[in-house]
Amino acid sequence: MHISPINISVHTTNPDLRVRMMANKNAGTALRCLKTFADAGIQMNCQLVLCRGINDGDELRRSLQNLTSLYPAVQSIAAVPSGLTRYRRGLYPLTAYDQQSSAETLDILEEWGAKCLEKYGSRIIYPGDEWYLAAQRPVPQGEFYEDYAQLENGVGMWRLFRDGFLETLETEKRSLLAVRNMDMVTGTLAAPLIQEMMEAFCKKYPSVKLTVHPIHNDFFGGNVSVAGLVTATDIVAQCKGRLKSKVLGVPEVMLRAEKDRFLDDWTLEDLEKELNVRVCVLPVDGRELVRTLLENSHKKRMNKTQE
Repeated sequence: MHISPINISVHTTNPDLRVRMMANKNAGTALRCLKTFADAGIQMNCQLVLCRGINDGDELRRSLQNLTSLYPAVQSIAAVPSGLTRYRRGLYPLTAYDQQSSAETLDILEEWGAKCLEKYGSRIIYPGDEWYLAAQRPVPQGEFYEDYAQLENGVGMWRLFRDGFLETLETEKRSLLAVRNMDMVTGTLAAPLIQEMMEAFCKKYPSVKLTVHPIHNDFFGGNVSVAGLVTATDIVAQCKGRLKSKVLGVPEVMLRAEKDRFLDDWTLEDLEKELNVRVCVLPVDGRELVRTLLENSHKKRMNKTQE
């Protein structure tokens, strides 16, 4: 039976620090499994969730040194920032990453990735998209991510999304089926990049106006800024009376697995009634998003209500 590759949440290779971070007295000894797996020829994709001032900086360098020494058994290492909500009573006090600390962490990750690329012919280390957005740096080109080994952790997802959107937009030959405007919501982190993409769409199709609304996450609070954790409660609070059309685009990533309900248990129908709009669920695939915007339709919602 083959078990390769396996995904492992490492966070740090410092045994004492890992015990403290995981609140588990056995967490440090578990690191021995990495060497055991490597000796057995089992391939691993590792993840580091970084907490500011705890397992970043020199501790991050130590972890990268230890993990990359196990290449090619360790095929890839994703590093992402910890997400903090306002619900942290009784939990260890953590500090959110800001632009400067994100840039400093990104420098370490890219420096080690460049070393691995020179030594092994593979970057191995892939920073999460959040680092680039928070540090206000350009997201790397597609070749940076090689075979997108950490896509499951969202690493490189933005590059695939953006490239798919712009490439499809450039080659699209169809005219608009109807002239319709649309408002759309997203998280604050990705809002500038979504805005850039919508401006490209409107440049090609100037008869359409697409208005992007960045939604600040008051429901979860903290440093939560991703689109996938935006709730209908916040959408209503921040969009009511401010929409410029009768169609509201909602990324499907905001919905639960059933695709008809937000994390705060609001349904799509609830949102439509509260804002007096028709909701259009937007795909997270860039190519499909172009087609959805062109047709101003989607699989489940477009014919449910009238504008």
